[in-house]
Amino acid sequence: MSRLDTTVRVFIVEGRLTITAIKYPCAKDALHAVHKHPVLQVEVEGEDIMLPEEFMTYCADRGLKN
Repeated sequence: MSRLDTTVRVFIVEGRLTITAIKYPCAKDALHAVHKHPVLQVEVEGEDIMLPEEFMTYCADRGLKN
């Protein structure tokens, strides 16, 4: 099952010791954030935590491109 329409949390590095978790309603919005911000990790609801590169591959494998 494709999980492109599920909640995705993106952990954005905002400073030396500051990481902000932002929740996105779908993978498309999260993918845009991954390309725009320095991201530590991505968590797709119902999936494992992924590195940004793994998340981009996850999206590409499901036909989603930024």
